[in-house]
Amino acid sequence: MKQVSVGMQLLQWTACSGLVITVSLTQVAAAPPADLDQRIESLKQALDQRSDELHIPGLAVAVVLEDDVVLSEGFGWADVENRRPVTDHTLFAIGSTTKAFTSTLIGMMVDDEAMSWDDPITRWLPELNLSPRFEDRADSDEEPGVTIRDMLSHQTGFTRMSILWAAGTATREQIVTTAANAEPWDTFRQNFHYNNVMYMAAGMAAGRAADSNFNSLMTERLLMPLEMTESNLTYEAAHEAPDLALGYMWDEETSAYEHVPMRKIDTVGPAGSINSNAHDMAHWLRFLLDGGQWGGSRLISEESLAETWTPQINLGPDSAYAFGWFLGTHDGTPLVQHGGNIDGFAAHVAVFPEARLGVVLLSNVSVTALQGQIAALVYDTLLGTAEEAAQDDIGAPEGDDSDAEVAGAMDFDEYVGRYVANFGPFKDAIFTVSVREDRTLAVDVPGQQNYELRLPDDSGRWAFLISDAIAVSFDRDDAGQVVIMRMYQGGAVFELPREGYTPPAEIDLDALKPYLGTYHSDDLNVDVEVVIQNNRLAVDVPGQMVFEMSPPDETGRWAFRISDELAATFAVNEDTGVVESLTMLQGSQVFVMNRVGGGEAVLPADEPLPTVEDIMKLRHDNGLVVTLEPDTIYLLTGSIHFVHAGATGDLTLYFADRKRYRQEMMLGVFGHSESAVDGARAEVVSSFQPYQELTGTQLAQALSSHPIAVLGDWETYFDGITVLRRDMQDERPVYVVRLEADSESTGVPAVTVFVDSETGHLLRSETLQVAPGMPGIPTATEYDDYRTEFEITVPYRITTTNEFNGRVVIQFERLEQPDRIEPAIFTIKPAPDESNDDGDDSH
Repeated sequence: MKQVSVGMQLLQWTACSGLVITVSLTQVAAAPPADLDQRIESLKQALDQRSDELHIPGLAVAVVLEDDVVLSEGFGWADVENRRPVTDHTLFAIGSTTKAFTSTLIGMMVDDEAMSWDDPITRWLPELNLSPRFEDRADSDEEPGVTIRDMLSHQTGFTRMSILWAAGTATREQIVTTAANAEPWDTFRQNFHYNNVMYMAAGMAAGRAADSNFNSLMTERLLMPLEMTESNLTYEAAHEAPDLALGYMWDEETSAYEHVPMRKIDTVGPAGSINSNAHDMAHWLRFLLDGGQWGGSRLISEESLAETWTPQINLGPDSAYAFGWFLGTHDGTPLVQHGGNIDGFAAHVAVFPEARLGVVLLSNVSVTALQGQIAALVYDTLLGTAEEAAQDDIGAPEGDDSDAEVAGAMDFDEYVGRYVANFGPFKDAIFTVSVREDRTLAVDVPGQQNYELRLPDDSGRWAFLISDAIAVSFDRDDAGQVVIMRMYQGGAVFELPREGYTPPAEIDLDALKPYLGTYHSDDLNVDVEVVIQNNRLAVDVPGQMVFEMSPPDETGRWAFRISDELAATFAVNEDTGVVESLTMLQGSQVFVMNRVGGGEAVLPADEPLPTVEDIMKLRHDNGLVVTLEPDTIYLLTGSIHFVHAGATGDLTLYFADRKRYRQEMMLGVFGHSESAVDGARAEVVSSFQPYQELTGTQLAQALSSHPIAVLGDWETYFDGITVLRRDMQDERPVYVVRLEADSESTGVPAVTVFVDSETGHLLRSETLQVAPGMPGIPTATEYDDYRTEFEITVPYRITTTNEFNGRVVIQFERLEQPDRIEPAIFTIKPAPDESNDDGDDSH
């Protein structure tokens, strides 16, 4: 499910803490409002308005209240170029909203006693003998391993494995056989890790349990009984349909829709391959709201349907995941929902069981904020008070210029600037606040988009226009200058200091030094570091973030600044005065961590940072600034291993000066990819997507991502270089430096590099990988096994890590300067001959 997000990740020591969400199938809905027809018209107007504002070419919406379909209608265009309108019979890919169909189908098999929620997957797929990571090794002897329940609730500890299915060229059997070789990303049943391959395997298990296959079983047991006769499960069937919508993506830079081909995902079908329309999906809503019945016949027991809506893993305050459903509340009412996104299509299904209200949104755009808004919009418009419905309107009513008057009286310029984010996936990332042409304030979140803000409320919070669940406020110093932006999301508060500003110390830094060091928890098998950040004592939790703390209260409790529900205390030996342990407090949970190292400040506060010139001299003196010979092409060959997906292949890398390089990856049945950059253009072609010439931010990032960019002379590839701090990396002292490729104009996220302060070796880099319409993916890269050939020193082992792909290890074996390699290697298709363009496109 795609929602507006700034990458918040709350501190969660256990996956099941604070789980209080319950969903009942009991039907307690009040009578529909007397003015329902008028409310439906208001909803249609709001949908029209939002589709325009959010650049959605076409959408279809079905709404069911009680057992009545009160809305089933299309808006906009199924085919923009040919002006073919969307109707409630227009076919869309529904993406991951398929998962709820899969879990329901398995529930029906449970009713038949053909399988169990707690069956080990190896009962049905012995070839998928996964090796999860257990918190306690003794548990591995007692547990049956990964079960159907674990797979349907994304708590196996294995991350996405998208490389196994994205090309659509491997069979389901090849995928599960390879996935069996994957290493877990996280501890079994501890955290939520979305994984489509696990859903595919669960669907395969249902097929085998029925002596059939998933597609046949889904068609016979659910789609046909529900009379969803216009729905199907395959790419081919979708393209044979008479009214398939075309997929699009909005290009902010050209202000135009760009056609996006439909992706073939048949092999991972149980996770997301259903294609349907508003007319058919209304049947699905009626079935769910009627507790698993259709046309007077029960297809699934109330118990099994309720199990698909039962919390399995906590996701945060008032949020959990069940079997193919996200659970939460809206206005105190239980809400069951799930989104779906696949190339060119975005869908959302939401059900309010107690209100007997359901909504389906289908659209032909890759991702849209409307997915995160549709449930509240429909509920408030149809069942809420007039005030609640008005709150869901975007913008002021026509003729109401009060907001404009307020905006005109405000000095927006004082908020404009760059603010440094260090939370969740963001490491020294720059959030830019700007004033739009229409005199509204906006926050540009790196790797995502420029979010417009509403005017501040009485508390000084500026809510995001597309979702008031996220807001910002601004702090001033004693001189009245804006120095900090605070961001509010999900009950947490994140502080982003203005670039160049360091908050004044609230406690003398020398008084904080006795607390610094490493603390270990046997229960959690984790080490945390207590450090000083922004002149504050902070706890660095691996894989999460550095949590800064407020000064202790009279009881010695150090509250986390992100949320005072989280805190720490320290135990001091009365005889020696030495800090011996750290106790983490989260709600009713208490975790004691014994001190195992440290005690002195690693970096004296008064020691000046080196200059950029100092660091470059260190690297030059040690022969670590890579300088390529002019007009010489270098070739690196080696292997690539997707550790957390089990896939391996070959990697070839050509590179030369002037920002030219080409990368080729061959993964056998799982596909191939080629990318080429010639210094001005960047092209990609692969099994995963058709040929594409990159533009805008993607082009700028490709140009600044030359394999030698972070290893060579930084000034050649980057426009801004800032020494941030000293730090430690793998017990080695490092300088931390931010490299920016004109990010203000190109939108390219900065790269943060960690340089060994003794040798000058680059040890690590961190950045956000950008993709159109999607949040940036936080990615860390580590460099090792340095070797020198042809008078250049390069790392032969490069390991990239992010939560989507897990850990990917590249091991080069040979560096060459091959003969007879033409410069054309850095292009895939020749550039258009613009000299023949006379401006007449009629021929």
